[in-house]
Amino acid sequence: TAIEAMLREKKHRFSFQFIGPIPENVQLKNPAIIYHGLVSDPEKIKSILRGADFLVCPSHAEGMPTVILEAMSSGCAIIATDVGAVSEQVDASNGVVLQPGDVAGLKQAMDYYD
Repeated sequence: TAIEAMLREKKHRFSFQFIGPIPENVQLKNPAIIYHGLVSDPEKIKSILRGADFLVCPSHAEGMPTVILEAMSSGCAIIATDVGAVSEQVDASNGVVLQPGDVAGLKQAMDYYD
């Protein structure tokens, strides 16, 4: 994945934090990756987002992702794919919109915000 490749390069200073029920058998084993699991407490989500510089939301299908609004209200830049209403929320003024599956574009956007 793009995330694994960037972490292997070791030139980046960022860590990744995942919120959501990601099965353990697909979790990447790397100390720069933190899995919070399912988080339903809005204050904990806000705390995590306030500590972030950018949100990566590389979805293949979405409606209007609330997490993008939450991240923007926390001051995060947004890197997201152009699905659902994402392009109504994200543009060049607050982030980058990519086509689904654009791994090179995702890596380039993460390099930019690093």
